Amino acid sequence: MELGGAESYALHCIKRAKQLGAETHVFSTVWSKNKDKAAFQKYADSVTDITKISSDINALPLILSFIKERQIDVLHIHHSSLIYYYLPIIKTVYPHLKVIDSLHIVEYKTGGFPETASYYSNNIDIHNVITRSLGQFMDARSKAHKHNVVRAKIINTYLVDISEENSEEPRPIIENNGVNLLFYGRFANQKQPYLFSHIVTNLAKKYGAKISINAHMVGDGELLEPLKKLISKTKKIIIHPRNDDKNQVFSLANVLILPSLNEGLTLTAYEAVSRGVLVISSDVGAQHELLPAECLVNIWCNNPTEQFVNTISYFIDNPDQARNAILASQRNLKRL
Repeated sequence: MELGGAESYALHCIKRAKQLGAETHVFSTVWSKNKDKAAFQKYADSVTDITKISSDINALPLILSFIKERQIDVLHIHHSSLIYYYLPIIKTVYPHLKVIDSLHIVEYKTGGFPETASYYSNNIDIHNVITRSLGQFMDARSKAHKHNVVRAKIINTYLVDISEENSEEPRPIIENNGVNLLFYGRFANQKQPYLFSHIVTNLAKKYGAKISINAHMVGDGELLEPLKKLISKTKKIIIHPRNDDKNQVFSLANVLILPSLNEGLTLTAYEAVSRGVLVISSDVGAQHELLPAECLVNIWCNNPTEQFVNTISYFIDNPDQARNAILASQRNLKRL
């Protein structure tokens, strides 16, 4: 794998393989700040950092010899342009090798890893896709190989404990005459954390002393310092460091806001819905497969801040509808 998000899904795959008695080895380029290298070293039998040779032809003989020496049976591509590029050679040398790739998000400009994967589909046994929409995307680009596009049973893998039966009771949107809003994830342009700040500010102005609007931002990333300056004049937002304790993080929230420019189907939304938290998201990627239409906002409209404020306000003013939206999301979660 290489830097590209969803490292928690890759880590879960490694944990699950280990539980099933498999030997696992990780090759990776740059490690994301979201998940440190030590987490993978804890569960994998070996971890190899190939950053320095990832653009060098020397990477290929290393990979070929590793497959032979360790008697590798399955190659799981989790975000790696390098391995896609070498895949025809790898499969020629080792035709017995089973190849799976995990795909999560279509990038607007380039198509991202799914677009790349479609070019190499002849060499891939299974495209493991996270959403129906992504499955349709792959089918359209590799019609001759439609049989090898398989939707990930993510509820049975990454989120084994979540279903409609054991999802938590919907959390009230208003508690103690206040609403707690949450941003959880990378402070990066794709996630638009600055838009979250504007949403909070506008909601606070709208409700004034009538209802207390409070907000928490949990995460880290390249926009951390600019964000601190942006919110320094308001006492409504508290920034917390990265925290992987989901129960602790979601205990802060009545509403999770996802104002992203693009997503696949963010795992954060799954995690929030299962804990009874209302999720309001930009209508991108396959978010519509989990969230009802009333919880989705057109991020490309003239004033997305206003649209988010109007959507959240609707649920604040109609708490019963907020509960219904959470229940609808939980039903969608079970179907997924």
